[in-house]
Amino acid sequence: MLFAFETAGAGYPLGMFPPVLILISTLLSPPGPFGSDEKPAPVRSFAALFEEAAASDGDEQLEQLFRSRPYEVVYLVDDNLLVYVESNGADTLRLEQMRRAARVADRVFEEDVFSRQTRALGTLEEPRRARFLRGRQSLQAGREAQRQQHYAEAGKAYEEALAAAHEVGDLLGVARAEQALADLAVGGRRIDEGLDRHRRARDQLGRFRHPGELRSCRALALLHERRGEFGKARENLERMLEVAARSNRTIDTSPVREALARVCQAMGDREGAKRYALPEGPPDEPDEPPDED
Repeated sequence: MLFAFETAGAGYPLGMFPPVLILISTLLSPPGPFGSDEKPAPVRSFAALFEEAAASDGDEQLEQLFRSRPYEVVYLVDDNLLVYVESNGADTLRLEQMRRAARVADRVFEEDVFSRQTRALGTLEEPRRARFLRGRQSLQAGREAQRQQHYAEAGKAYEEALAAAHEVGDLLGVARAEQALADLAVGGRRIDEGLDRHRRARDQLGRFRHPGELRSCRALALLHERRGEFGKARENLERMLEVAARSNRTIDTSPVREALARVCQAMGDREGAKRYALPEGPPDEPDEPPDED
């Protein structure tokens, strides 16, 4: 899975991200039609449900689908826009489908990022088209370098990806590159930079209903807790619970609740600590920060 790879490396402690991986995996695990978890098998892909809904008159079925499985919409739109760009603008039917999907997504999520993304990538011409594709390739190259622990090379690739995304208006590409650079910054003990980049990534990924929002929330919560900034840590942990609630999934949020109970206790909020505490016992200690290389 993509996120299992993305959360590795950059010197992060191993205990930091498994709860996030569980949440992300659950967000992307398709339920039955239109969000029903009662009968998960046989599973129908989101793309198949989209095609069925898009063939109907009006947007009611599309709206229902997007509300029921909000954290899959971004992959449908982005993957299809990428195919359209790679076709050099030949696949006009696909573009029209994504314009409709973006319009519905903006209405459902009360944002405008999907339409802005579709307008930007749907009007690319040379040389900006090639610039966009190179930027996406640089993001993948950075991940591979990071996996090999070649962090300087990874950072250079991520910076190239970020510059390309800004140049062509690839809003999702900007957010993903920011998050990747945030990981490297934290791993390199550049904490202020890491906080700034993770905040930007969290907010933009949240607008897209991208599950990667959880990673930045967890990173921010951990970093703020280590600084004794418990209010900010709590804000990001509670945001993770909001994501879980929006997902229309039955999700085990106990690791997040444990962290919230600990943070509330540190803030002197006994009621909050009691509300989030789990019956198994007291909350665990926070993860240790990474060692210096």
